[in-house]
Amino acid sequence: MITNFLAVKHCFAAIRSSHDAVIWTIGRRHRLCLFPLVAAASLNTSAHSPCIRDVSFLQRRDIAKGWPHSGCDFGVVLPVSDSKTMDISVVVKEVRAAGFSFAPAEQFRALLTPAALAEWPSFAKSWDVLGVDTYMAGGGRYRRRRFAAFKVSSGGVERKAHQPHYQSRDYNPLNGGIERWFEPVTEAIAHHPVTLELLDAGKRAFDALTPAPDRPQAWHVELHQFRIEARAGQIGQPTPEGLHRDGVDWVLVVLVDRRNVESGVTSIYDLNHVHLGDFTLTNPLDAVFLQDNRVFHGVTEVRSLDRKLEARRDVAVITFRAQLRCMATPALKHAAPWEVRRS
Repeated sequence: MITNFLAVKHCFAAIRSSHDAVIWTIGRRHRLCLFPLVAAASLNTSAHSPCIRDVSFLQRRDIAKGWPHSGCDFGVVLPVSDSKTMDISVVVKEVRAAGFSFAPAEQFRALLTPAALAEWPSFAKSWDVLGVDTYMAGGGRYRRRRFAAFKVSSGGVERKAHQPHYQSRDYNPLNGGIERWFEPVTEAIAHHPVTLELLDAGKRAFDALTPAPDRPQAWHVELHQFRIEARAGQIGQPTPEGLHRDGVDWVLVVLVDRRNVESGVTSIYDLNHVHLGDFTLTNPLDAVFLQDNRVFHGVTEVRSLDRKLEARRDVAVITFRAQLRCMATPALKHAAPWEVRRS
């Protein structure tokens, strides 16, 4: 209690001395984090701020007391909706100001319809049938994934023919520079109500963030289903390439499940490697929107809270880029005819 009180005290002291931050109060546990609302140059956020908490402590506390906690070790359960709501304009404002916006689950879920939320269990269950990522340059076998590409426009969502995922070594020095053919996202998930509404939430935010002269009529969108596993003697690395950019225009990351996981903290830095903030995706539907050409992001390695049990961290990573920019990769030969012209 003393530790929690001091953290709250420091947070409110920080708020009194600066207008550059806002406190997010998350769930019943009141985890406190500072998030910037002004230009990155004006921020002075320390990685050791008492207001930026590693939630693994809270998870261990909840387990010790026998409480169901937001780490979801007791099953995939959507957070209970409260009075908080989120409008896409909130995301747009924060990304414009700082290059990223963290949306806690109880707010992000307001961007989805009740009908889609009712289908969440089948969406989350699909992470149980991902294939092993065999392209890990470090030889790791702790990452599972599936991949799909879409054309997303005001006319709707169109799945593209299966194609490789490609990143240059400028963006991914560890695993980039080659075409990586991952197992495809299943048709059921490609057309799933949750998938379609996540694509729509990204489109609404990123359309609004893109100046009208630069806004494409259609986005090239890539959906990555990731599972990172950890067990005794094996850590899992969500971003083995370290702090990085993805080489796209915009990124939406949504937590699907998190079980028996310690750490997995997301860090954001500007292009001058100035630290902007930390947060942990803990609840299903915790999400972050990123402007990829303005910020670096990375996630710390994950370990098992209970070393006798396997840990897993499931996320959906959805990237958006103008279709013309897809052509600057060796994957050109896989492009559909409409991709070779400006959309």
